[in-house]
Parts: sequence; C-alpha cells; structure tokens
Amino acid sequence: INNTISLLIVGCGNTGKAFLKTATWCGTMIGFKFKATVIDINADKIKENLKVEAPEFLRYYDIRFINADIKSEKAINELSKINDINYVLVSMESDDKNLDASIFLRRWFVRLFNRKPIINIWINNEYKMKQISSLKNEKKNEYNINAFGSIDTIYDSKKLLESRIDYLAKEIHKAYDSNHSLDGYYSSEYSKRSSRAGALHVKYKLYSILRDRYTNDINKDIALFNEIYSDELKEMLARNEHDRWNAFMRVSGYTAVTVEEAKQYYPTVKNHVDHIAGFHPAIAKFEDLDSITQEILKFKPDLNDLRESDYKLIEIIKNLKFEDEKEKDGFIMKIKKLLKK
Repeated sequence: INNTISLLIVGCGNTGKAFLKTATWCGTMIGFKFKATVIDINADKIKENLKVEAPEFLRYYDIRFINADIKSEKAINELSKINDINYVLVSMESDDKNLDASIFLRRWFVRLFNRKPIINIWINNEYKMKQISSLKNEKKNEYNINAFGSIDTIYDSKKLLESRIDYLAKEIHKAYDSNHSLDGYYSSEYSKRSSRAGALHVKYKLYSILRDRYTNDINKDIALFNEIYSDELKEMLARNEHDRWNAFMRVSGYTAVTVEEAKQYYPTVKNHVDHIAGFHPAIAKFEDLDSITQEILKFKPDLNDLRESDYKLIEIIKNLKFEDEKEKDGFIMKIKKLLKK
C-alpha cells in the first residue's frame, strides 16, 4: 500500500525481536518504505532493552511500540489508526495463544479495513502447524494463516544440504576476501552472518527492481535483471546494498564512529573495526565512503575501498547461476540414501 511495507508484530520475545531486526534490514529496498508496530504487554520494557542492545536501531528506523494485550480495547483502538498493515507476525509464549490471536486478528482486519494481510504465526508443534495451513471455520471459510517454526521444518534436509543461501553467502565471502578463501567464513560468526544476510537480500533486490516482472524463480529473475542491467542500475543497487548493510549492522548492535575515533582504538585492536565494542566507521552514507576510505588508509594501508564490497555483491548477482531444482532434489535423495546406509 503506497509502496510501504507495514509490519505488525504481536509478541516480541526472542522470536519476535529477531524477526523485527531481520525484517528491518530485509525491508531496506529500492522504492519502498518500511515501518513496524509492536504490540506486547511488555512493549515498553522491550523498547528500553532494544535501545541498550542496539543503540542506533530505533533512532534510524520507524518502529512503534504499543504496551497492550492484543485482545484489549487499547490494542484495537491503536490498530484502527494503522490502515496499511500488510504483514503480521504472531509470536507469543504458546502455540494456543498464537493461534487464538491470529484468528482474532484475521476477523478484526476484515471488520476494520475489509482486508486480509499476510498473517504468520510461530508454532512449535509439527502436527498443529500442518493443520493450521488449511484451517477453516464452521462455514468452510479459509483463514489463510501461515504457520512456521516447528523443529522438523527448521531442520529440513533441503535447508541443511546444498542450501542456496549458504552457497551464495560463501560466494559473497570469497569475493570480499583478498585471498578468495573461506577460512574467515568458517572461523568468524560475524563474517558468516554478514555474508548470509547479503545472500538473503538478493531476492529482495531483484523484486524491488523487477516488480511486476518478478517471477520468484531465481534463474529467470537474474536473466531479467541482466536484460535491464546498466551502470546506473549498478550504482543504485550498490547504494541500496550499503543502506541494507547499515541497517543490518545497526540492528546487530554496532554504532557509527568517526575515523578519528577508529584511529584511537586501532593500535589496540589492529583493525579499523572494533567488533567487541561494536564500532564501525563505515556505518555512514554511501557518498561519504570514499573520503572515509582515504582517511583510514593513512593508518591502515591495506584497507580495501569501502565501497568495493557493495559493488562486488551486484557483480555476483549479475553472474549467478543456480542448478536445476530437479537436479538438486536428486542430489538430496542420494545423500538421504547414503545416510540410511
């Protein structure tokens, strides 16, 4: 609605908080605005915790917190003022509460706005999760609620064997590494998470530029991307990638520092980034990266151009080619048979 991704999170414990943080950098897309509303009986406390965990997160992104029970008059009054919610996560302390709240929300969205936004709910029980996907009322009307989160689903072999996200994350890491090595990927959780985030956002980038032409078939979308590829598009996507990375770093608890501040801690950490304190001078506007690079080079001569990683990711997307899904499924079946043996 009006090119806005409007997220509602009901229940912001560990799952809800992780979802909110990930959605913020995933929602950093060309031509779209992102905002989120959190409803939780402890929303004020969650907000204060986030301010401490990630000091720059709430300062830069449009996140609103409502301290209320979802089934309260206060919550419904507040929801009635937000007429563009199009994505919902329900993640409270039990499967039953989540299902109950989801059915309640489905009814109220229809009543308030005659709309049916996407509703996703966290369900631990595999049997319940499967039932919810085809849930209907007594009149056979479908609720269209997406359940996720069961252990069997999370640890599915397709996600563990030859994961596309992991494959692409490794390609990204190798492109960034001066020796094109994966040593840093396996030894550093920061490198792994950062590379996976870049890989996960590829589809969001493709969607944001292809829009109506987007097919959700990665190979077809990359082919369409190459049809419209230009230097101008590369520049636009590189800027978007840096904005996305800024959001990823901020929700991860990192804060921006000046080059002068980085110079002060450099003799101690031997790097322009202090991963313990969470300081990074590249959390900045894309157009400032050139001057920041030049200043850091004065005390760290082996530094690569800070813009280069953003450009490299776009080049990686341009040249991507994934194997056919049938071939991949065949490979997984072979692995399963070997494991049984």
